[in-house]
Amino acid sequence: MKKTLKYSTLALFSMLFINSCCLMTSRDCNCEPPDSALTQEALDWITPYDGKTFFIFADSIGNLDSFRVTRSSTTEFFGGEECGTNAQVEIAKLSSGKYANLLFTTTAKENKRVIFNEGTSPDDFLGGELFSSSNNDVFGRRNTTATFNANAFWNGLPITTIHLSCADSTSCDSFEMQNILVSKEFGLMLYFTKDGRRWVRKG
Repeated sequence: MKKTLKYSTLALFSMLFINSCCLMTSRDCNCEPPDSALTQEALDWITPYDGKTFFIFADSIGNLDSFRVTRSSTTEFFGGEECGTNAQVEIAKLSSGKYANLLFTTTAKENKRVIFNEGTSPDDFLGGELFSSSNNDVFGRRNTTATFNANAFWNGLPITTIHLSCADSTSCDSFEMQNILVSKEFGLMLYFTKDGRRWVRKG
């Protein structure tokens, strides 16, 4: 009886040790963790903000608003519990100098995922995400319709855009920014505020 118990305990310990190998290193479990680096396509949506301090926007009657640009980098765990990795995350945040509640964020994470207004309330901010790949799948979150356009033009220049707008069944009255247009080449380009004013990037 004691011998059987001893062997059962040893077998259980061995099984736990083998199963816990993934906690030490994913590769010990013969798995391939996802790539920790962002794809170039995902990074392309962040690079318009690199080295920039402010973006200036103007409404139709010449009022100006300056958005402070804040860039940050971090890592987040990505993948399954036993086969993941600490992956690169790049964030660009724009905050208005004129309106305290006005902001826009772009986050690139999980290898090829680009998220617009991650972490903001879906009742106050439109948001969506792009899986930057050959298909370029785009999704609007609750209250948001997201549209991808690889053949857009801005002042005669070819650009790739994401357009975030209120979903058909949604009232737009509560959203701080409406009809947002963001470009892979230039970043945030255009938006409407809840008072109906259209703001366009200068320069």
